[in-house]
Amino acid sequence: MVNLTQNYADDGSFAWSPDGELIAFLSTREYCPDETTPQEQDCRWSERDLYVMKRDGSEVQRIADFGVNHCGVVWWPDNKKLVYSVSCNLVDDNPTEIYIVDIEDGGKPVQLTDSSSVSVTLPYAYNSAPQPSADGLQILFYSF
Repeated sequence: MVNLTQNYADDGSFAWSPDGELIAFLSTREYCPDETTPQEQDCRWSERDLYVMKRDGSEVQRIADFGVNHCGVVWWPDNKKLVYSVSCNLVDDNPTEIYIVDIEDGGKPVQLTDSSSVSVTLPYAYNSAPQPSADGLQILFYSF
């Protein structure tokens, strides 16, 4: 067993790329840069940004930062895009939306869901757990 993310941040939600060469993950590392433990800085509850690294832990690249919490990340079948949820907090009034981003061209994330067009009884909508179809033509997610 090898620790690929040797830092003091909260790293998690790991996902292997379809070809097995890359790993996508969420991390608070931008908000916990020093040697203080996450408990002391309380960075476990900070925003989690989206990162990609090689399977050996090298070449870590920050892919997306919205200044809000990212949660749940999956690879698109083409091995070039990531799909993820943003906001992911059931205690505030921010809707949780699903985005896709092309990691090869450093493209801007594209919002796939729009809770403002949905009538809900809660003060927000929650769209999460995106799963692309094997051919990449459809996406499955839950919403409430």
